[in-house]
Amino acid sequence: LPTALTFSWEAPPGTLIGQSAKSAVSLVGYEFSIAGEGEAYGPVSVVSAKSATKNGLDPSQTYRWQVAAIQNDGQLTLSETFRFTTQGETSARVGPEDLVYIGAFLTPEPLPWAPDAETWEWGGMGMTYNPDGDAESPPDGFPGSIFGAGHDVWNLISEFDIPTPVLSRRKNINDLPLSRFLQPFTDIRGNLFPWVEEMPRMDIELFPSGPSRTPGQLVACWGVHLQDEHEYPTHMVFNSDLNNPNPQGPWFVEGLNPYNGNDYLFSIPEDWADEYVQGLRFATGRYRDGGWSGFGPTIAAINPWRNGNLPLARTVLPSVILLKYSDYYEGEPDPWHEMDGYAHSDEWSGGVWVRAGSKEAVVFVGTKGIGNTWYGNPDGPCMDCENRGWWSDAFEGWFLFYDPADLAKVAQGTLQPWEPQPYAHLNIDEHLFYITSTQQKYHVGACCYDSENHLLYVFESGRGEEERTLVHVLSLIHI
Repeated sequence: LPTALTFSWEAPPGTLIGQSAKSAVSLVGYEFSIAGEGEAYGPVSVVSAKSATKNGLDPSQTYRWQVAAIQNDGQLTLSETFRFTTQGETSARVGPEDLVYIGAFLTPEPLPWAPDAETWEWGGMGMTYNPDGDAESPPDGFPGSIFGAGHDVWNLISEFDIPTPVLSRRKNINDLPLSRFLQPFTDIRGNLFPWVEEMPRMDIELFPSGPSRTPGQLVACWGVHLQDEHEYPTHMVFNSDLNNPNPQGPWFVEGLNPYNGNDYLFSIPEDWADEYVQGLRFATGRYRDGGWSGFGPTIAAINPWRNGNLPLARTVLPSVILLKYSDYYEGEPDPWHEMDGYAHSDEWSGGVWVRAGSKEAVVFVGTKGIGNTWYGNPDGPCMDCENRGWWSDAFEGWFLFYDPADLAKVAQGTLQPWEPQPYAHLNIDEHLFYITSTQQKYHVGACCYDSENHLLYVFESGRGEEERTLVHVLSLIHI
């Protein structure tokens, strides 16, 4: 961030007036002037050297400056006007180079007689890290446990431990350690969301740690692929004791349509939440293909416990919108605001707020459409065909990085919710086990973050007996 700059110039003596006086002319000093674009020049600085320093420059500001050479005959010769723009404010941002891949492990083995609902096939739509889980585990550097969602038709929730991940260079699941159940699969919805049936969307998040923490409770969000009505609430709370989930809610979220608030949940750091969003500790959002949720991911800050106790069922939870692009939900948008590189075929399936040392970022995980995009099947545009949906020439598993400083500006009203843009991405396909074609969708599922040990966990869904759902582990370099 430049708060001071030094300006320099050249002005050879005796070359700035008429030929008849050349032999008698010399330069005795300079008048330096600078002002913001559109502003009048302030007091002139008179200097004898061919340079001047200006302090207190504002970030992201365009300035103009000029120099007048003072001759010994009293005349001034003015330079042309120069312009420049100072660098914008930047935070210490996590970049792709700060993430190191460690390895992976398998989700627990289902019981042989378990129904499909209690398996991991196509699982991994929701997950959250529990720092207090598996308290008796050995000190292997991977403490805690994970609450995760199983088969994506039912999305039952279980808790499992975290074995030491293994790097399998041949990508053989037989090389990977097996986690074990700490709590078996449980229906945490009760009767709150009877309308959640076809192609569900969901996520979970443990109430984050801090002085105001309510231990042992989690937030969940629910949606479906086709959900055009506002009449359905989307969020709930349940107990971490899965023998007694005690579902509470459901609630709506202020400022969101049915498609952009109910597919991912993650914690907002307490100090940031207190400073910018009135203590709203959860980020919720959704990305639905085709632009119905928005032309990019959405983030709204919420907190069911904002007033201490949980609200009555069907209450509208207050929110602060931190990221929201234009969408198709109410027709063709005008004006049109989209994420850089947006494609209708994108799928952002999870998000985390990562911090390590002085660096931080909001990271979305998902599958990015590459090249041309169309509605139809993998072969091209069509309406009367199987596998109909949004397709692209290719798909890649991505981490997408946003700057929390930009989200802070949105909260403060100095940026609009559609103005923040991702500053980097990381293609993670080289670490995935089940990518068999360039047009394969759904590379990764949900994610969660261990903020104490700076570990990022990401689901990769298995799609049958030969593909077991697994968890990838990356470490964030602590700087």
